[in-house]
Amino acid sequence: MEQYLSQITHSLIYILPEIGLLVLFFLLLLIDLFWKKSSLLFYVLLFGLVIEIALIYFTPLQTNLFLNVISADAFAKVFKYIFSITSILVLLILKQSKRDIKIVEQSGETFGILALIILGMNLLAMSQHLLLMFLSLEIVSIGSYVLTVLSFERKSVEISMKYVLFGIFSSAIMLYGMSLLYGLSGSLQLATIAQLAQANHLTFPLMLAFGLSIAGFLFKISASPFHIWTPDVYEGAPTSIVAFFSTVSKAAGLAVICRFAMSLSGLEIYNLLVV
Repeated sequence: MEQYLSQITHSLIYILPEIGLLVLFFLLLLIDLFWKKSSLLFYVLLFGLVIEIALIYFTPLQTNLFLNVISADAFAKVFKYIFSITSILVLLILKQSKRDIKIVEQSGETFGILALIILGMNLLAMSQHLLLMFLSLEIVSIGSYVLTVLSFERKSVEISMKYVLFGIFSSAIMLYGMSLLYGLSGSLQLATIAQLAQANHLTFPLMLAFGLSIAGFLFKISASPFHIWTPDVYEGAPTSIVAFFSTVSKAAGLAVICRFAMSLSGLEIYNLLVV
């Protein structure tokens, strides 16, 4: 037990950007509690993301952190830069749109939700564990559902409900696939699953499990047949939020799919997936 606690404590220095986002999330909630409908929230989030980029730059790289659950490698670092820089650009677009900024400032907690979504995306890019992948994706998804209904117009509420239903459907498929992977391999870690899959060669249950597991991530990048939600959501959500969905959210889905592909490299199933 002491060895595990020591490894977890040692891993904290490698997730400083994620700790910073968590602190930023609570700070935004506290500011919103005392200064509602204030432009201060916008500038705090913007400044926090700038600090986030600095933390990403200075944080050292390391793999197999938190008992081989996450990996703060160069791959994750590149995607963290993409998430933070693109989010800053989206915030600047938001500031230029009087209608969008008015809608967002009416619900001050929106800025905190944006910080939490970016945290979930960072964890997605770093994850080497199926359970953490699922939880991180749900953090991103639930935050996205809330952002869709910001204006609280009837059309936005209807579109948000469609988005939630499609999201639940894709999450259920993904979770079923992950449960199959766990049943076939006895592990939730991608590296272990890949090793066992390589030893047992390609089988139909394994192909089915991998295919179902990536369904939720295909939903995030609007890949067919999980793209049906996209036109309605993009039409009903505020323009700046649509910009966030169409860039940062897609990058997060791509990151975790690439993580899957890298863990499967060398397997017969990998060659089948990339053809």
